[in-house]
Amino acid sequence: MISYFGHHSTLTRSPSGELHGRNLPGNFNKLVELHGTVLHFVGTKDQWKAPQVDSAGWSEPQCQQWFVDTHPQEILENTVDTAHFKKVHGYKSLCTLEPIHFDGPLMLAQFEVTRLEGLFGKWDRREIRMHLNIEASGLGYSKVEIEIPQLALRVRQVVMPTPQKDGGVKLFATTEVQHLRELTSLPRFLNRIIPRRLIALLLATIAARGMATDVKQDFSIWEHKRYINPPLIVREDGPIGRYRKWAGQFYSPTGLNGPTPNPTIGVHRVP
Repeated sequence: MISYFGHHSTLTRSPSGELHGRNLPGNFNKLVELHGTVLHFVGTKDQWKAPQVDSAGWSEPQCQQWFVDTHPQEILENTVDTAHFKKVHGYKSLCTLEPIHFDGPLMLAQFEVTRLEGLFGKWDRREIRMHLNIEASGLGYSKVEIEIPQLALRVRQVVMPTPQKDGGVKLFATTEVQHLRELTSLPRFLNRIIPRRLIALLLATIAARGMATDVKQDFSIWEHKRYINPPLIVREDGPIGRYRKWAGQFYSPTGLNGPTPNPTIGVHRVP
């Protein structure tokens, strides 16, 4: 039993493992199991485009969640607010490899960033360069695949903001590490004696803590932003205007709770 947009709904699993929901909000409902969570799509059938994710060869996802007094659109706007990577998160540099572009419900981008602190928190002082491949599907799902050549490491981080009926957002996040290759970030003897799957799980756990540190740096900004029309934007802010125009397609005046994004993706942990 889950409480969701003011509905008391039930998720069940059939003998074959397929998930079903009863009393879910919306006329068209689709449940997809990804990253150790259940994504619930609310909208119309022709708007549905399930994220394509290959889970083979990846660690068990490390799941985290927070409540933030904000809106899903503000959270995904981080992708196009390129200036904040340096100002808020302390990145040394950011280079655009593939300009941000919009394709129907998708937002796609590729960046190369240099991080002064390592991926695994403040104790990791190595400067590292990372290739970020970002794919957002609507306002409820954003996946970042991170390539770190100097560590032979590949990390996948997903954020899934779910709006709440009484306001605010339940922000779900998952972190996974690929375990198909030897990790040069560790001594060779550890790669020989410890299963790579276990190493990847340990690294995903540590990387999730680093992600939490970055995400929490945004909370005070998200919770204090105010609507201004027209917004005061400079060139260094990135294509925020184009992003907001793209986001407009997901709104309906008859949504689940006033101007709730529609289609909406809601997230729950796998029962």
